[in-house]
Amino acid sequence: MSEIELPLFADRHNHPYLYATLRAGLDLSQAECGEQAADWIRRRLAEQPPADGEFLLCHGWSSGLGEMPHALLEQPAGVVLFHRSLHQLQINSRAAAQLARSYPDEVQKLEDRKWFELNFQRVLNWFAGVGLTAAGLEEFYRWQRSLGVGYVEELLCCGSRELALFAEAGLSSRTRFWASPATWEQLNEAERREVYGLKLFLDGALGSWTAALLEPYSDQPEHRGFLLYDDYELAELIYRLAPSGKGLAIHAIGDAATQQAVRICRQLGTRLHGFAEVRLEHAQLITREDAEWARRLGLMLCLQPNFSIDSTDYLERLGEQRARLNNPFRMLIDEIGFEPGIDLLFGTDGMPHGAEFAIRQGFSPPFPEQQLTLAELSAGFSGAPVGEGRIVCLCDDELREIRVVLAE
Repeated sequence: MSEIELPLFADRHNHPYLYATLRAGLDLSQAECGEQAADWIRRRLAEQPPADGEFLLCHGWSSGLGEMPHALLEQPAGVVLFHRSLHQLQINSRAAAQLARSYPDEVQKLEDRKWFELNFQRVLNWFAGVGLTAAGLEEFYRWQRSLGVGYVEELLCCGSRELALFAEAGLSSRTRFWASPATWEQLNEAERREVYGLKLFLDGALGSWTAALLEPYSDQPEHRGFLLYDDYELAELIYRLAPSGKGLAIHAIGDAATQQAVRICRQLGTRLHGFAEVRLEHAQLITREDAEWARRLGLMLCLQPNFSIDSTDYLERLGEQRARLNNPFRMLIDEIGFEPGIDLLFGTDGMPHGAEFAIRQGFSPPFPEQQLTLAELSAGFSGAPVGEGRIVCLCDDELREIRVVLAE
């Protein structure tokens, strides 16, 4: 049995402002069925009923268990349910009525999946930061540290209030802020200097059947997900953003989305040099050809070892052959030449939070093509402040124990 020590992780893809808000709500990630989740909701409402005009924010429900039946959400208070992927949202009738006071047209469109993906950040901004204080944000970062994470990048900066709250909490140095072009446009010059990069979404998520695939979903043979831009729109947008000098993060989960991202980056060529860096976020089903082109173009990849479990959780919708292609770390590292910590970065996306699940999924994934060594995991998650603690892994052929030891 050997003991291997790793430094605390830097989570390169997360949403601390939103997740710090949701932490005050109800975590349904361990619910095994809709009835159990509904029972937890009922108990929470009885013990801590929300004030008038407020919601019970629930999160972590897995679409792998099916969609939560709307009847189970009907409670005597507004209930908002974020699915685990965040790319699917359910609300009960009371929450819909409350939201309609401020967003009458938008509430009617929430079940339109393409509209939701096109307006993803806009909808999340309805809830992110509600009731959150600097103390609550500090507590979230303490919790992250207890889970082995010392640095958390913000891939969905919600605007001025978030930047001000991070500054008030003294946490601006513990993150990098990435903002949508729409959010960027609303910031003043001083706030723009606080933003590291710009974030685009090309598709949705596997959990909501909105990731854009080259071939149909196995359980929905007429459906391939959505590309949110046509090629001309995407090229024009990236071309317009390049002079900002900021980084560019491109959310692309499905193989059709990563293919589009690489295709447009090839077309733009040297125009990409206007960006500080260009990252493909997730790239779960990236093909060998697109991976080769991404590396030639100098694109960075930011993947989530956690998401190797999607090969099991979403086996029915992916099919076994495609499930084996999810998170192809060995191909990216051994055959294409991506280097963890250099041009291959790792994040958790908060699904779930912390180092342990990421390490276990990286070390013992569903398929050997997804496996990572502890050294590769440490390099891909590198960048947290040193001296604040360590992650201790006890292993032989298997990973027996993981514990976080914090510096006093």
